[in-house]
Formats: sequence, structure tokens, C-alpha cells
Amino acid sequence: MSLELNEIQEKIDYLKQNPNVFAIVRSHSGVRDLTDLQTLSSSALNRLKRYVDYYYGILTFPS
Repeated sequence: MSLELNEIQEKIDYLKQNPNVFAIVRSHSGVRDLTDLQTLSSSALNRLKRYVDYYYGILTFPS
């Protein structure tokens, strides 16, 4: 698994602690199955990464 995928996976694991936020990420990114990130197309992965980064940032750096 690439370093980038590892980083995304760590953030996803963190988001899973907040089921409501995790549900938003899944529905907005359009990626329902997050068990194997390597099978995602690059466009789906980029979309997922954008939402994961955004919500991870909100949760870890509350303003």
C-alpha cells in the first residue's frame, strides 16, 4: 500500500469514530465500500481524499 493510501486509511479510521461524519464522507464522495482503497479508480480516490482531508481537518482542528 502506498504511503498516500496509508495516510488516507488512517484518516478514515479516525473518521469512523464519528459515525455521522463518516456517513457524510461516504455519501458525498460516492465511495460506499472503503475496505480496499487499492481497488478504487484514481478519480474516486481523489474525490474520497478531498472529503476525508476536509472532514479530518474539521475534526482535528476545530475553530
